[in-house]
Amino acid sequence: MKEWPGRAIRAALLFLLLTGTALAGRVALLPLADLSQGANSVNLPLTMVLFHELEKRGFEMISEDEVLSFMARHRIRWTGYLDGFDVLEMNREIGADLVLLGTVTQWGGAGDSVGVVLYLVKADGGRLVWSKASAYSRQDVRHLLGLGDAKSIDDLVPRVLDDLLATLPNGVRRFAGAVPLCDVEGALIAPRYAKGGDEVTCSVKLRCMG
Repeated sequence: MKEWPGRAIRAALLFLLLTGTALAGRVALLPLADLSQGANSVNLPLTMVLFHELEKRGFEMISEDEVLSFMARHRIRWTGYLDGFDVLEMNREIGADLVLLGTVTQWGGAGDSVGVVLYLVKADGGRLVWSKASAYSRQDVRHLLGLGDAKSIDDLVPRVLDDLLATLPNGVRRFAGAVPLCDVEGALIAPRYAKGGDEVTCSVKLRCMG
């Protein structure tokens, strides 16, 4: 009976090794794209508020400098979307387990509203694992006698972030033996012109990682 705890621990470790699962923790937060300011704009102040809120909730965050340096090296100019190769490179270069992207869809305007949509991507495979959108206006948070009313859109930000992060998973399982990620880099069809019955060949050049 004395050997039972040791056997149980070894069995548990063996199970984890065989299943290849572990909780992912390091999060890379990209600057939030801001459609309210234009097609290629970002909202850095709101990004930093979100960054610190995630830290307070126990997430291990990759520093802003590391993320911005990565973006500069890879010439990433629009932060509302990353292709699978850039996501995988974030995993390899800066150790990101998860990549959090987002877009500000509303900021101010006639309705004094704040709207944000977030996407959480698993960095070692580029798979979307979570997304959510939230929006509030000053009209949404009016109270009896004006107590607790939002005086400005800045007062709406905590409500929006609380709503978004309430369902954000605090870990995503990582599986060993990930399938290589491939993208079509080029294709060639010959001959360029053909008629019925002619033989046509097609060659495809793939760029694979993983």
